[in-house]
Amino acid sequence: MMNKQLVAKWSEQLSQPLGRSASEIATSGLYCHDFSADYVELYFEDESYCKFNDALVILNREQNEVAVFTEHCGYFEFSSLGMSIYTYSDKEKHVLIESDSIF
Repeated sequence: MMNKQLVAKWSEQLSQPLGRSASEIATSGLYCHDFSADYVELYFEDESYCKFNDALVILNREQNEVAVFTEHCGYFEFSSLGMSIYTYSDKEKHVLIESDSIF
Protein backbone atom coordinates (compact mmCIF):
# COMPACT_ATOMS: atom_id res chain seq x y z
CA MET A 1 0.00 0.00 0.00
CA MET A 2 1.35 3.42 -0.90
CA ASN A 3 2.09 5.92 1.88
CA LYS A 4 -0.80 8.22 0.97
CA GLN A 5 -3.26 5.32 1.01
CA LEU A 6 -1.94 4.11 4.36
CA VAL A 7 -2.28 7.58 5.88
CA ALA A 8 -5.85 7.83 4.55
CA LYS A 9 -6.71 4.40 5.96
CA TRP A 10 -5.41 5.37 9.42
CA SER A 11 -6.52 9.03 9.37
CA GLU A 12 -9.29 8.54 11.97
CA GLN A 13 -6.85 6.95 14.44
CA LEU A 14 -4.18 9.57 13.66
CA SER A 15 -6.50 12.54 14.21
CA GLN A 16 -6.53 12.45 18.00
CA PRO A 17 -2.79 12.20 18.70
CA LEU A 18 -2.01 14.73 15.97
CA GLY A 19 -4.77 17.19 16.87
CA ARG A 20 -6.01 17.51 13.29
CA SER A 21 -9.14 16.28 11.56
CA ALA A 22 -9.10 12.94 9.79
CA SER A 23 -10.05 14.62 6.50
CA GLU A 24 -7.15 17.06 6.77
CA ILE A 25 -4.71 14.24 7.51
CA ALA A 26 -6.06 12.15 4.62
CA THR A 27 -5.74 15.09 2.24
CA SER A 28 -2.50 16.73 3.44
CA GLY A 29 -0.65 13.72 4.83
CA LEU A 30 1.83 13.85 7.67
CA TYR A 31 4.22 16.70 8.45
CA CYS A 32 7.70 16.54 9.95
CA HIS A 33 6.40 17.95 13.26
CA ASP A 34 3.99 14.99 13.52
CA PHE A 35 6.89 12.70 14.38
CA SER A 36 8.55 12.67 17.77
CA ALA A 37 12.22 12.20 18.52
CA ASP A 38 11.26 9.05 20.35
CA TYR A 39 11.30 5.48 19.15
CA VAL A 40 9.13 2.39 18.92
CA GLU A 41 10.08 -1.26 19.40
CA LEU A 42 8.08 -4.16 17.97
CA TYR A 43 8.63 -7.74 19.04
CA PHE A 44 7.10 -10.60 17.07
CA GLU A 45 6.20 -14.17 18.12
CA ASP A 46 9.20 -15.66 16.31
CA GLU A 47 11.59 -13.40 18.25
CA SER A 48 12.00 -11.01 15.31
CA TYR A 49 12.38 -7.41 16.34
CA CYS A 50 12.08 -3.94 14.79
CA LYS A 51 13.10 -0.56 16.14
CA PHE A 52 11.89 2.61 14.46
CA ASN A 53 13.35 6.00 15.34
CA ASP A 54 11.35 9.23 15.04
CA ALA A 55 8.18 7.17 14.86
CA LEU A 56 4.51 7.39 15.63
CA VAL A 57 2.65 4.13 16.31
CA ILE A 58 -1.11 3.60 16.16
CA LEU A 59 -2.88 0.47 17.37
CA ASN A 60 -6.27 -0.65 16.06
CA ARG A 61 -7.36 -3.29 18.59
CA GLU A 62 -10.62 -4.09 16.79
CA GLN A 63 -8.82 -5.01 13.57
CA ASN A 64 -5.71 -6.47 15.29
CA GLU A 65 -3.52 -4.12 13.29
CA VAL A 66 -0.76 -1.68 14.08
CA ALA A 67 0.66 1.07 11.90
CA VAL A 68 4.08 2.65 12.34
CA PHE A 69 4.71 6.01 10.71
CA THR A 70 8.36 7.09 10.60
CA GLU A 71 9.76 10.43 9.55
CA HIS A 72 12.58 9.03 7.39
CA CYS A 73 11.95 5.33 6.70
CA GLY A 74 8.36 5.18 5.53
CA TYR A 75 5.10 3.82 6.87
CA PHE A 76 4.39 0.22 7.85
CA GLU A 77 1.37 -1.88 8.76
CA PHE A 78 1.44 -5.15 10.71
CA SER A 79 -0.90 -7.61 12.33
CA SER A 80 -0.76 -7.00 16.08
CA LEU A 81 -1.55 -10.61 16.94
CA GLY A 82 1.20 -12.10 19.10
CA MET A 83 3.10 -8.83 19.11
CA SER A 84 4.53 -6.70 21.90
CA ILE A 85 4.91 -2.98 21.26
CA TYR A 86 6.85 -0.52 23.38
CA THR A 87 7.20 3.20 22.92
CA TYR A 88 9.94 5.31 24.46
CA SER A 89 9.74 8.99 25.30
CA ASP A 90 12.35 10.84 27.31
CA LYS A 91 14.02 7.46 27.97
CA GLU A 92 10.83 6.20 29.64
CA LYS A 93 9.36 2.91 28.40
CA HIS A 94 5.61 2.64 27.78
CA VAL A 95 3.81 -0.62 27.00
CA LEU A 96 1.32 -0.24 24.16
CA ILE A 97 0.52 -3.94 23.92
CA GLU A 98 2.24 -6.97 25.36
CA SER A 99 1.79 -10.52 24.18
CA ASP A 100 1.88 -13.45 26.60
CA SER A 101 3.64 -15.54 23.98
CA ILE A 102 6.73 -13.36 23.58
CA PHE A 103 9.85 -15.26 24.54
